[in-house]
Amino acid sequence: AYNLVLQDTLPANYDTVTSTPAWDSVTYTPNLDGTTLFQANYASLASGGTITVTVTMKPVTTVCGEIYNAAQLTAGNMLGAVVSDATITVNCPDIEVTKTAASGSISAGDPITFNIVVQNIGQGTAKNVVLSDTLPTGTGLNWSVGGMDAASCSILGGVLTCSFGDLAPSEVKAITLTTPTTKDSCGTYNNTATVAASNEYTHLDNNSSTATVTTLCAKILIIKRAFPDTGVANAGDPIQFQIDVVNQGAGTAKDVVISDTLPNNPGLHWSLSSL
Repeated sequence: AYNLVLQDTLPANYDTVTSTPAWDSVTYTPNLDGTTLFQANYASLASGGTITVTVTMKPVTTVCGEIYNAAQLTAGNMLGAVVSDATITVNCPDIEVTKTAASGSISAGDPITFNIVVQNIGQGTAKNVVLSDTLPTGTGLNWSVGGMDAASCSILGGVLTCSFGDLAPSEVKAITLTTPTTKDSCGTYNNTATVAASNEYTHLDNNSSTATVTTLCAKILIIKRAFPDTGVANAGDPIQFQIDVVNQGAGTAKDVVISDTLPNNPGLHWSLSSL
């Protein structure tokens, strides 16, 4: 075959084109749609000979689905053109993070627990997956990370970072965040976890998740009343004090203790009863 002409419309993100044997001349003509018309010219090709042209693409991060490409070959001593095409399917990842609170509200003194699950729900492998979370601050809070994938995580300067590496389709990573609370930790804590993969550019709406926990405090009220309520008793009559303890707060009061130093005047002998 003589005067061979090979043409191929190259995708916008092609990187290099090589040929074995080398072409005699080559041109690259940009098209308005971002593609490039590639044309290589060869003086001849012996019977049974082969020309191999390799088109290398740049790393694909912004294209998902099928990439179609067709090449056309003509020769000066051949009728018509030979066309051959091929399709490559690019499978993209879809990283999803879900953050939930073990309980939406707790009583002061109980721990706050958040559960975080990261999953690749896409068809392609997610590369270099990183989970980050700026943890809530407050009096009495001291966060720690646990769960089956805690070894990939660290907390530095109040920020959780988990480097999970590559996640295959359907692969899951899970961790748990826990902190103690005190009587000074009352309030609402909103917290957002964010995940990213180096090769994900679509479906970013599920890359963050927020959960909320409210720490409820107790409010102890103690009321002591004397009987008779006039505050005056006749000698020989009993003296009584009634003590009422009420929790007026939204949280459970824990380990409640009442102390009372009783009068020790002569003739007094105190006894205890409940209503």
